[in-house]
Amino acid sequence: MMSCIVSGLATALGAGIDGAFPLLWLRAWVASWAIAFPSVLLVAPLVRRILARVVVRD
Repeated sequence: MMSCIVSGLATALGAGIDGAFPLLWLRAWVASWAIAFPSVLLVAPLVRRILARVVVRD
């Protein structure tokens, strides 16, 4: 969801909002999602390990 919002905002700021906006936004969102999803899969385990060491459980 975040990649959709960010790509929409970046597309609107970069290209403006006109008749081509929906297609430009969709293409930008697909590209950003293709980067964001694998990034989360790779980074999440590392973040979990770091947080497990930092957070103290009761």
